[in-house]
Amino acid sequence: MFRGNIDMRVAFLGTGQWGLCFLKLLVATTSVVGVVTQPGNTGLAAAARTGRIDLCTVTRTKGREYGSFLRKLSVDLIVSAGFPLILPIRILRLPGLGAINIHGSYLPAYRGPQPVEWQIINGELHSGVTIHRMDRGHRHRRNTRSGLRLLKFGNRYAAHGYDETLPNRRTFA
Repeated sequence: MFRGNIDMRVAFLGTGQWGLCFLKLLVATTSVVGVVTQPGNTGLAAAARTGRIDLCTVTRTKGREYGSFLRKLSVDLIVSAGFPLILPIRILRLPGLGAINIHGSYLPAYRGPQPVEWQIINGELHSGVTIHRMDRGHRHRRNTRSGLRLLKFGNRYAAHGYDETLPNRRTFA
């Protein structure tokens, strides 16, 4: 586990348990100054309130709802995990260090929403996470080579048994 604190202003965009996991990690290691999520994400909203982090709830894809919120925070970096909206290029250009996404598969495989669920449904034996820089190619999604991959890591699923990473839990029926 990383120990220490990184001195930068981070905005986090995410939803669900996937997003909550990474928000908690970021809060422990850097200065998260804003959280953007969708309505109904009570876990993320509660974590933001507990950490006294500014919160913005959005429903539209155009970015107007959260663009001014992010500009006001003057962030250095945007981190996204499980955020279902495609970020407009004007949002991606706001932070000085750019924007990164934590995606639940080895990209370009399983692009889009619910990558972990689709890997399980399809019986994949390996899974992983890709952390990549978001750019215009990410926004348009046609160019699978766009977006610098910063880190890829993963694990092997046990197809019909127990996985050492999930003690006492079957990975597949």
